[in-house]
Amino acid sequence: MRWLVALVAALAATAARGETAPPLRLRADLLSWERGAGRLRAEGHVALSWGRLTLEAPWLEAWTASRRIEAREVRLLLRGATGRLALSLEAEWVKGRLGGAFEAGGLEVSPCDCGGGDPTWSFTAAGAHVDPGRGAWLYWPVFRVLGVPVLPLPIFYVPVGARRSGLLAPEITLAGSR
Repeated sequence: MRWLVALVAALAATAARGETAPPLRLRADLLSWERGAGRLRAEGHVALSWGRLTLEAPWLEAWTASRRIEAREVRLLLRGATGRLALSLEAEWVKGRLGGAFEAGGLEVSPCDCGGGDPTWSFTAAGAHVDPGRGAWLYWPVFRVLGVPVLPLPIFYVPVGARRSGLLAPEITLAGSR
């Protein structure tokens, strides 16, 4: 139960800094706490929920002092404000900070949890740097329609902030002389 005390302490420190933190929920078959390192290891059917984001994986490690998280064979589900699934991400690995930016490798992103079927659209990428609320840099992404590769790119930026969603059209102006 000491791991629970450490997580509560980390959340209390967040509150003391004046930040509003959504509730954190962790479920797993086995939890172990390494007191000296401040490390929590969760194994077997791991589910970590933080606000609208849910991470599922066979194992996860978290360090309470730095709020760093590492996991393998990850499935991230991001729900919109109404609770409807907005984005599904599957990755070979994820490393990052709880509530902050993270890196992912070997990923597939789609707008649905299609249960093994092909989504209407999706993209795969060798890697990504994701900053929640801002955007994601995708490295070697391939855009797919019904599972068929359509557009491979070396790098692509996906805006995900409230004021940055969608494609931005270029602004065309005429400059005249006097």
